[in-house]
Amino acid sequence: MKRLECNTATRGPSSLWSAVCVAGLALFGGLGVAGCEGTPAPAGASDECPPLEVTSGSSEAERIWARKPGTRACCEYGSRLAVPSTFLSYDSEEACLTDCSCERIDNGTAFVSLECGCGDGSCPALAEVLNDLCEYPGYDYTLERGCGMVSVRRFGSYGGTQWVFDEQSGAVIGFYGFSGDIQNECGTYNTVGGEPFYCPSATRCDPCANDEDHGSQSRNLPDCE
Repeated sequence: MKRLECNTATRGPSSLWSAVCVAGLALFGGLGVAGCEGTPAPAGASDECPPLEVTSGSSEAERIWARKPGTRACCEYGSRLAVPSTFLSYDSEEACLTDCSCERIDNGTAFVSLECGCGDGSCPALAEVLNDLCEYPGYDYTLERGCGMVSVRRFGSYGGTQWVFDEQSGAVIGFYGFSGDIQNECGTYNTVGGEPFYCPSATRCDPCANDEDHGSQSRNLPDCE
C-alpha cells in the first residue's frame, strides 16, 4: 500500500462548506496539488492507513481511495466495504489528493481555509445575508460592526452559523458553523474557516426586533437602525 501525502492543496471536488449546509447550519441558501508524491507507507502509519482488506470479487473498477479526517494520507482499498466508516471516500486518487476539506481537526473542531470553504463561490456576500435576515423563525440573530468587519450570527438550540465580512467590500472573510446533534463529514460538530470576528469595541444589535417569530435571547440587545 502507498501512503500519498501532499504539502499543499487547494479546493477539490469535496467541499467542507457542503458539510456545513448538510448539517443544517447554512444561513442561506480541482485545482492542482503542489508537492505531492507517492512514498512507501512508513512504519507506524497504520493509524492513518489501516491495512487493505481483501474482499471477494473485488476488481480494478472497485478500487476506492479514502482519507482519515485531519490527515493528508490517501489510502487505497479494494472495496467500499473495506473503508473505515470515519474515513472520507473518493472514486479516484486525484480526488483524494486534491480535496482540501478536513485537513486539520483540533479539539472537536474542523478548521478549513477560506479558499477551501468558499473556493467555488458558494459563500454569500454581505448584501445577500442582510437581505435574508430573520427568514428562519426560532433563531436569534445578532449583527455586529467594528474594526472594519461585520458579523452576522444566527444561532438556535440545535445549530447556528456566523458569517464575518469585510465591511468595505462586503466579501466573506470568515465563517463558523456548529450543530448540536449532526456531525459533518469530518466527524465534528464545529467548523471554522477564515478569520474570526474579534473586536472589543464592536457595536451589537438585534436586526429582527420587530419579528415575533425569532428567538428571545437577542431581544435584550438594542434594535438595529
